[in-house]
Amino acid sequence: PIPCVPWQSQTSGQYQRRVHGENMEATCKKRDEEIVRLKLEIVDFENNNKNLNVQITNLNSKLEKEEKIRKYLHNEIQTLKGNIRVFCRVRPVLKKEENAKMCFSYPQSEDEKECINLVRPSSPSLNNSSTREWDYRFDKVFNPTHTQALIFEEISQLVQSALDGYKVCIFAYGQTGSGKTYTMEGPESSLNGLNENAGMIPRSVAQIFDHAEKLRNATGNSSVKQHIWKYITKGYAIS
Repeated sequence: PIPCVPWQSQTSGQYQRRVHGENMEATCKKRDEEIVRLKLEIVDFENNNKNLNVQITNLNSKLEKEEKIRKYLHNEIQTLKGNIRVFCRVRPVLKKEENAKMCFSYPQSEDEKECINLVRPSSPSLNNSSTREWDYRFDKVFNPTHTQALIFEEISQLVQSALDGYKVCIFAYGQTGSGKTYTMEGPESSLNGLNENAGMIPRSVAQIFDHAEKLRNATGNSSVKQHIWKYITKGYAIS
């Protein structure tokens, strides 16, 4: 015998399949709409990315031009100050020189130069019955109260010129015990790291490497950092 399925049961199953099919079609329609929306977003992102790339390129070009202008103006200022400059630093009286008298004064200059006045007092025992004075003029005069940091403010401008590609030479000249080594290197304690007494050499080296690090970090891309900025630093100690 062939089993018979009630007509009402068949109608219920067809209805469920129809409803399920409509739900599937609605779901597919929503997915199609979502796909279209996502494709449009991708197009917008690509367009925005192109615009951003154009803006980044323009900003980099502008930054390069501004950097060239900065270099030019900075080194024009250094040229106006003098391609060859002579500074004078007067060290303080040392403990072993307790009986020494300071014979320097710093009169006001009438031009851009700075003055230092040296006075030799009279000494009857040496057949010097009268005092004598000598006036000297320098591009810059640092008295015993001036710190290493204050002196480096002048030197750092020349270090920046070296970083900009210009040749710079700085050297200290004077008699033994006048403070050349202290000014250029600082005390031994500064060899383990910068401190307030560090000399011009460690401060200059620190400025060079700080500048190199800033240039590396400016790219913001680790793969670019390793290829754009590459420095080879050579140092010579001449005594």
